[in-house]
Amino acid sequence: MLGAALGWSLEKVNEVFLTDSELKVGIWLNSNGRSNDLWQYRKYTKQHLSDYEKGKVDTPWFRSVIVKEMLFNLDLKIYLHVSELSLLKEIENALLDPRWALSLGKEDELLHIDSVDKVELKPLDQKEITFSNTVLPFDIYAYQFQPVLEDKPYNDLLAEAPAVFDIPIGFSFDKKGTRLASTFQRVSWVGSLPVKIEILENQDVFFYESKSKIVIGVY
Repeated sequence: MLGAALGWSLEKVNEVFLTDSELKVGIWLNSNGRSNDLWQYRKYTKQHLSDYEKGKVDTPWFRSVIVKEMLFNLDLKIYLHVSELSLLKEIENALLDPRWALSLGKEDELLHIDSVDKVELKPLDQKEITFSNTVLPFDIYAYQFQPVLEDKPYNDLLAEAPAVFDIPIGFSFDKKGTRLASTFQRVSWVGSLPVKIEILENQDVFFYESKSKIVIGVY
C-alpha cells in the first residue's frame, strides 16, 4: 500500500521498508461482515510436469482449491513508525495524495483514507495484556492465554479463536524481476473475541493508543 502511495517499485519498497528495517507497523481492524470464497485453480509442479511427459497423468496440471476470507465494511487503523523524519513526512504526503490507487489485498479492493494523524503511543508496563482486533508478532498458542467473553452474542466461538499465519517479511527478485518470498514471520491474528495473555518477552513492542482506546503491537 505504501509503495503504491509513494509510486515506488517493488524493489525499492523491499530495500527501504524491509531490508533496512526503516518501518514498523501496527494494525487494528474491525469488520461488520465476513464470508468465505472458494477458489479452484490449476497448479503446476515439476514433478507433475515430469509425470505428464512420462504419460503417468493426463494433464500437465492438477486442480487445487483455496478458501479466501472476504471482509466487509472495514474499519482499519494502520500505525506507522519511521525513524527518519524526512521519510515519515514523505509517507504522510503520499497517503494524502497517493501516486497510484490504494488497495488492500486484491487490486479491486480499494482503500479510502479517512484521515492521516499523528498519535501518541504509550508503552505498556503490565505483563498481562488484553488484545483484540490486532496482529501479534508471535504464535499465541505457544503462550498461556484465555478468552475474555463479553456480554454479546457470538455466532461461532471456534471461528472467533485466534489464528496463526506465516507471512512474508522479506523478498528476493529473480532475473525476470519476479518477486519471491525469502523471509517469513509467524504472527497471530486476534479478532473480535478478546484474549488476555501474559507477555514474558518483547514487551516493548506493545502500546496503548489513548485516542482510540486500543492496544496494539508495533514492530
